[in-house]
Amino acid sequence: MGGDLRSLKRLVGEAADINCVVDDLGCSALVLSCYFTHYECAKYLLSMGADFELADNEGVTPINFHCSAWWWRSTKDCKNVG
Repeated sequence: MGGDLRSLKRLVGEAADINCVVDDLGCSALVLSCYFTHYECAKYLLSMGADFELADNEGVTPINFHCSAWWWRSTKDCKNVG
């Protein structure tokens, strides 16, 4: 889907399972949205009731990607300050 919010809304509107696993790794649309930093899609999925605790086959949840992205940005910012 590539972060296409319009297509995502269409699929959800057609009664797609918002928590379905979409690949062999066990990723949900919310996990993939967070992984690929498609935050508008992630916010939309959450507003529609996506399960933010649903983990992939490795036990990774959307919050793991959010926290790792925050850590990377804050670490990069700290290195640029000094």
